[in-house]
Amino acid sequence: MYGLGNALRGGFVGVGLSLAVAAFAASNPIVTNMFTADPAGLVYNDTMYIFTGHDEAPVGHEGYIMNDWHIFSSGDMDTWVDRGAALSIRSFNWARGSAWASQSIERNGKFYWYVTVHDGRDFAVGVAVADHPAGPYKDAIGKALITSDMTPANSGVNYDIDPTVFIDDDGQAYIYWGNGAVMGYRLKENMVELQGSMFNVTPPSFTEAPYVHKRNGYYFLTYAYGWEERIGQATMKSPTGPVSNSKVIVGYNKNSNTSHQAFVEFHNQWYYIYHTGAIGGSFRRALCVDYAYYENDSTIANITMTDTGVKKVDHAPIRDGVYRIKARHSGLSLEDAASAVIQMDSEESESQLWALRRIDGYTYTLRNLETGKYLSFGKGNLLDTARTVNAENRIIIENFNVDDGYRLYADTASEYLGDVLNISTEAGMPLVVWKQTGTQNQSFKFEYMGDESAYSSSSVEVAPESSSSEDVSSSSAEITSLVAAPGNLGARVVGVSRADGLRFSQAADYALMNLHGMVVARGHAAQVSVSDFAPGAYVVWLGGRIQKIELR
Repeated sequence: MYGLGNALRGGFVGVGLSLAVAAFAASNPIVTNMFTADPAGLVYNDTMYIFTGHDEAPVGHEGYIMNDWHIFSSGDMDTWVDRGAALSIRSFNWARGSAWASQSIERNGKFYWYVTVHDGRDFAVGVAVADHPAGPYKDAIGKALITSDMTPANSGVNYDIDPTVFIDDDGQAYIYWGNGAVMGYRLKENMVELQGSMFNVTPPSFTEAPYVHKRNGYYFLTYAYGWEERIGQATMKSPTGPVSNSKVIVGYNKNSNTSHQAFVEFHNQWYYIYHTGAIGGSFRRALCVDYAYYENDSTIANITMTDTGVKKVDHAPIRDGVYRIKARHSGLSLEDAASAVIQMDSEESESQLWALRRIDGYTYTLRNLETGKYLSFGKGNLLDTARTVNAENRIIIENFNVDDGYRLYADTASEYLGDVLNISTEAGMPLVVWKQTGTQNQSFKFEYMGDESAYSSSSVEVAPESSSSEDVSSSSAEITSLVAAPGNLGARVVGVSRADGLRFSQAADYALMNLHGMVVARGHAAQVSVSDFAPGAYVVWLGGRIQKIELR
């Protein structure tokens, strides 16, 4: 949080702990009754906790005055409770001031809060411990965990500030910190002792504010990039580096020369937690939250800071019963069409009615009333198509927001969602598996139609599934059927090659899309040239039939 070229100002003033607890509703910034900065997040017992510094500089004072840290909590990302000043400089007998950036983490029922302070000589990292994320906290070891004399002179570190902590899947904990360079250590299981040798994982254009999180096998190191600060990302295949794939993901901050960030997952949605200077400038900053998404496993999608922030999360379970399920973006109903799940104009047909049964938590089954088959996303891989199957199949259904409707997760351990392909509003488009994008074609309204016992076909017997295949010719490409579409939908793909192009059984309206959902060709034809397309996977939409082709 220190920045480049700033001088330390404001002295080493200590203050007592605040006992006030206030609640307020959220838009950005989510806290306006005080100035908050350098946030980090922690999810515990279905609640998001955000740990922040507290800017106290009066108007006109050009420097940081920070003497305590606050905690804010919310169960719905909308109503936030100020848990008060849960920790201060006075909590550490050896510290003299500068209650700067921090992060808390849970291990074995204890909560460890790593904080930046000044010890009267230089910057250092201390650690406090509590039995609950909201405290009370006390100094865990009675001295600094990391001091400036531990950091090699040639490391590139200007100040030993901005600690971030991370526990890997194998139980090994790590701490990272630094301004000018990112240094790291393994932590022992007790979380208050360093282990092994110091390592350096500094990405390009690093200023400060390292933050490490893991997703789908990649370790993300996000950080304040350059000066004035933007937010960058780099990725690692190991917690100790090396780093690669560095890029800017958030632009220059609002009225603040510093940036500081955290990425936290809550109810299967990633959040970008940060500060701006929107209401007070660089030395009187404000806590904000926006959504975060990923372009792919190793890249965070670019983030735009908003004034509206995030919406209320209402994750109340759905009661058992019969439902019509409508795609929010199109208003069309999900229908079982010969085992393919597609969106169609709403009609009085039990093929568009689904019996929902809650298993536990947010795990459900959806059984089509007409066919008696269960909604399934196959293996849950990208672009797998939703189908109905004989065997009971369980999926996760979670109400992301009261207005936005529900999300259908590809399986019980997946971030991928049910997605109406290409955000299309056309009838006949299939439900497929895709990454989270925040678009309305991934949200569904559940309209309650009554108790299942009121429907005569609710106990329909399911016939054994028949296997079928289509003969397709290909000399230099592979065709994989994603949807066994109803026979009356007409044209189908019969072959593809670089020489002969993409061939259909008859002339028809078609669209060819890449795996980012971008239409690269469309029209009406029986044959389409593919000689100019780059190698890779594409999706063909052909009169209600969806197929995946691989160009080589």
